[in-house]
Amino acid sequence: MSRSKTILDISDSHPDWLFARCSKPVEYLIDRSASPDSKGRFDTWTLCTELANNYKIEILLQVSDWGFVNLPNAYIKTIPAKAIENILPSPHLSLSQYALNDKVYHHLCFALANTIVFDKSNKLAIIQYCFDQCKNIVTKLFTDRNYRAVDTMQEISVIWSQVAVHNFLNYHYHLENDTLLYSNPKYRSHYYATLYVDKDITGFHTLKLTSTLLPFIGCIINLGDTYKPHCLPNQFIADESLNGISFRIFSNWLKAVSPSAYNQLEKSILSYMVSVVKANKKPIEYLTGCLIIDTETLAFRIDLSVFQTFIDSDKSKRFNSKNKRRLLDESRLFLLESANYTPHHIFERSIKNLEQPSLIDKNVLVIGGGAIGGYILLSLARLGAGAGGGKLTIIDNDNLSIENLGRHILGQNYIDKNKATALKEEVNNQLPNMTVTAYPHSILNRMDIMQGMDLIIDATADSYASQCINEAYHNLDKITAPIISAWIRNNGECVQSLFHEKEVASACRSCVSKNGYHMRKEYDALFEDRSTITALQACRDYTPYAVSSSMSTASLVTDMVLDWLKGEVSPRYRTRYSEKWHGKKLQSADFLPHEDCHVCARP
Repeated sequence: MSRSKTILDISDSHPDWLFARCSKPVEYLIDRSASPDSKGRFDTWTLCTELANNYKIEILLQVSDWGFVNLPNAYIKTIPAKAIENILPSPHLSLSQYALNDKVYHHLCFALANTIVFDKSNKLAIIQYCFDQCKNIVTKLFTDRNYRAVDTMQEISVIWSQVAVHNFLNYHYHLENDTLLYSNPKYRSHYYATLYVDKDITGFHTLKLTSTLLPFIGCIINLGDTYKPHCLPNQFIADESLNGISFRIFSNWLKAVSPSAYNQLEKSILSYMVSVVKANKKPIEYLTGCLIIDTETLAFRIDLSVFQTFIDSDKSKRFNSKNKRRLLDESRLFLLESANYTPHHIFERSIKNLEQPSLIDKNVLVIGGGAIGGYILLSLARLGAGAGGGKLTIIDNDNLSIENLGRHILGQNYIDKNKATALKEEVNNQLPNMTVTAYPHSILNRMDIMQGMDLIIDATADSYASQCINEAYHNLDKITAPIISAWIRNNGECVQSLFHEKEVASACRSCVSKNGYHMRKEYDALFEDRSTITALQACRDYTPYAVSSSMSTASLVTDMVLDWLKGEVSPRYRTRYSEKWHGKKLQSADFLPHEDCHVCARP
């Protein structure tokens, strides 16, 4: 269906949808005389709908992409205008205002584009869906406070950040010029600050502020998931918040969300005030606080100017309960942006809804930093290995060469550097606060580092080295961790992994490879007589395979690690074939120790 045909069909089937070619609404903060965007005109429909509470809502839908790679933009205008102020700040609605044809709108987020599949040949149905979805969201926003409350808490960190930015821009506008802005202490101390949360060892957080580079002075309150959904009050963004939000307004909101959290906050502030009075010392300018809700950080700053004035006026002798309450109520509070770099936020957020454990606090060793080991190391780091109180260790005595670039996870910046050291550097470049140890040695000379580990990964893909590792693993009593071996068969026809722990009767690496030279028949994943293609390079040979084989091996190992964390390691011997393999396939299974294995066979 063409664009023109769609427009005509909408006019016929929905005569109440008003069509026009309009400019894009222009975003503005205060100045309503801002000119519209003159870069183009777009197909625009306006629909008025009346809610159960007699609010009349005007929805503006504007199509800028008829291929619908991007969904239409939606805006709402309310009658009366005050109605929208009663639900802001809110999920789905922008705090910024937009102007078009002397009307004021707010941008409406009505759908997650990546979750919707459209039949793009039916453009009328897409437009109909967008309007229906807009009406549904708007109706819930204006008529269902519980919906707004639940949605607000789900998006609390985003809304919190939007409020912080909105209040700063509002403050910026009212100061009229940058000179006043940059010289104003509120800008430097409050609006420009960002709180970075670095570590969360045993529940205590390390925090720093970008604006002052001073150590964190304040309190951390971790609500976890024990809170009641509640909307943010409009006073958080009202004009009276230019000089901070009233502490009373903030405390009323926090009491509704978590009375215990408010009690902790009040106790922290009053304890500080009492300590200042007793010590007869000058108070600091502000206290910084941070609420933690489901690992999301909500930072704020409490301006202590009122308390400073009280101390300077020599009234400290009358610091009674009445004065304490008055000083709290008269204090002002500023919302701050924050960034949470703690392991539980970064590494568990992608799996917390899957009830999947992580490698945080575990000691993990990866032996071999080649094409396989490099991908495995980065994958395990993203599962939390090396975070919290744990340690991620990598050992490899080889240097990265130009020949490695085609299938190694590291790039040209690391050429001629030791692979283990380079991989440690790469992990630290990509992920914060990781404890990574690199050994630029051969594992054959350092079998002792397998001691004290929770998990060992043999990524050498070298049969001789794997045999030696397996023997040392069984001979040293102090090595108690399970070991996962992984390798690529021939030219990447399949990849395999083996999970083994010496306390359990299961096949070890020496069971699979007889004398370290070839696969025993019963373990061989390539049943056909298929020779390996090799290449010669300066008196040495290597086996060519695609980079996808390294990635597939890392994926196989990662899945096995996740299963181990859940206590579901079976099957312990796993094989994944490439799509091009059409021969007979070996089923993944649990194999018992081979009867003539020289390492693990038991009489």
